[in-house]
Amino acid sequence: KLKTISFFAKRARGEMCSYIIRNQIIKVDDLKLFNNKGYSFESEHNGEILFVR
Repeated sequence: KLKTISFFAKRARGEMCSYIIRNQIIKVDDLKLFNNKGYSFESEHNGEILFVR
């Protein structure tokens, strides 16, 4: 079972925002290439894109 730790989730959101800006991401499929600070795309679960560490 996966659980969210708010401290790490906040840090990951910031990293993902930086990634989106630096790489000028427009398509959701391009976002799936995000792999930073140990986070990477896992799967689509119930229609949501899931990244895990």
